[in-house]
Amino acid sequence: MSLPWFKFQPAAWRGDQALRAVSLTARGLWIECLCIMHEAKPYGHLVLNGKPIDAATLARMTGVPVDDVRALLAELRQAGVLSVASTGVILSRRMVKDHERANLGRRSANRRWAQVPEPTAQSGEPNGSGNGLPNAETQDSRFPPKTPAATPRPPAATLHPPGDTLSSGPGDTPSAPARPRASRRGKGASALLEQARRMQAEAAP
Repeated sequence: MSLPWFKFQPAAWRGDQALRAVSLTARGLWIECLCIMHEAKPYGHLVLNGKPIDAATLARMTGVPVDDVRALLAELRQAGVLSVASTGVILSRRMVKDHERANLGRRSANRRWAQVPEPTAQSGEPNGSGNGLPNAETQDSRFPPKTPAATPRPPAATLHPPGDTLSSGPGDTPSAPARPRASRRGKGASALLEQARRMQAEAAP
């Protein structure tokens, strides 16, 4: 189905030397033919229901006497405005070329859109994007994830010099060497012995 409009460039129409060479009446008939070709299949061909439109049919469609239609078509063909296919169908070269170009662009766009993967929903897999690549990175099973190596802890500080047989746990503080303390019993015996000696000395004559 063709669009309800077609491209018309006034500058190209007025600047076409072939059109400028024909009469105003011939140009009017040609624009009528272009409107019929826009609705025809194949596009750009002067056909009706798949059959070529002859001079008599075109005369009835445009309201122009058939003899005038024949003369105007001959004028347009002699100036190179219209073309005739091998089947005898009148066609517009520009309309056929524009239609082929539009179909080519449409097919190229369809191929590009067909190559875009659809996003995966509710599957646990990363969603696809417009460029065909996943939005989330996945881990390759061939390369397991690397875990950071444990940092060695520094050795605990030694609270005692080498050779010390005492052991201390964490948080202990070094203690001063123990001093020998005199026995209370030893002090008492020495005092009694000293007192006895004094008494003997006093009792002696």
